[in-house]
Amino acid sequence: MSNPLFLEDLVVDCSAISQTDAITEVHRKLEVERAALLRNTGMTEPGEMAAWAELLDLKQMDYTGGTGHRKILGAGVLSVGTEPHYTNIDPHCEMSFWAYYPRYIIFGCVEIPSKGGETVIADNRLVSEEIWPTKTGQKIFENGIRYIRNFSDANYPGCIPSTKSWQENFGFQGWDELMDFCAEKDWQLLQREDGSVQVSYPEVGFEYDARTGTNLLFTSMARLGRAFDNWPPYNDLPNDQRPYHVTYADGSEFSNKDLDTLDRIFARHSIPIQWQPGDIAVLDNIAWPHARPPYELRRGEHRRIGVLVSEPVQRQRFVQPPVK
Repeated sequence: MSNPLFLEDLVVDCSAISQTDAITEVHRKLEVERAALLRNTGMTEPGEMAAWAELLDLKQMDYTGGTGHRKILGAGVLSVGTEPHYTNIDPHCEMSFWAYYPRYIIFGCVEIPSKGGETVIADNRLVSEEIWPTKTGQKIFENGIRYIRNFSDANYPGCIPSTKSWQENFGFQGWDELMDFCAEKDWQLLQREDGSVQVSYPEVGFEYDARTGTNLLFTSMARLGRAFDNWPPYNDLPNDQRPYHVTYADGSEFSNKDLDTLDRIFARHSIPIQWQPGDIAVLDNIAWPHARPPYELRRGEHRRIGVLVSEPVQRQRFVQPPVK
């Protein structure tokens, strides 16, 4: 896989070539770079992304199992997460915490603030090659990771707060339904005295990439409890009670050194997408983790970006260490 050093390496200018040629060029970039950024598409509403996905023969899949709130924007297009603009969303491969994931994730920009609001993408081949020999990479490989979700109870407004109640997230009203669901998936389920619920389960931290025959770092570090450090009222809670958190599979925390290692390596191999209205980005999900740093919203400004996911892939999970 080639390594684009600049965003321009991924751009397909739809104003300079025919639609047929643009589609051909997008597929070429997805084959070579595993990402493409369509510019000057003329898109004015997020729902128009669905038509572009159809033109590109990217079949939509249901977006289920997510952790955040998303608004329905039409034609299967959803909003990006509704996290406050002042929070940081760490790098992650979409739905890496689930038993399957989308092969492609598609973003479309309709409106962007005058300062900030970019999406940052990282070359996961380079990230994985650098993280593997570190102590942090070896711990992720040897120990695995644990995803933790905390939910409030819709019937007990005084319980530990969360972004969702367990009733809303799972669609269950009865406790027995939730217990059976978690038992079927082999998830650990904890109900606190105040009615709030914690669900957790282990997962491997690398995933086999059939395109390259290598194993890539495949985690959702965006689910770390530090995402809530500046987000009231969750910032007053310990990490294990915040709406979501990530630890090693044995329950031990990522150390500050671990997090510094991850942050440094991701930053070294990242490219910011400086959005323009009408942009559509198509990312191979396992090859290009994405993140969103904090940004400013001045009076009357909005960040309107839609998202589609395409072509579910069953997780293969990590098989063996890479051969040098």
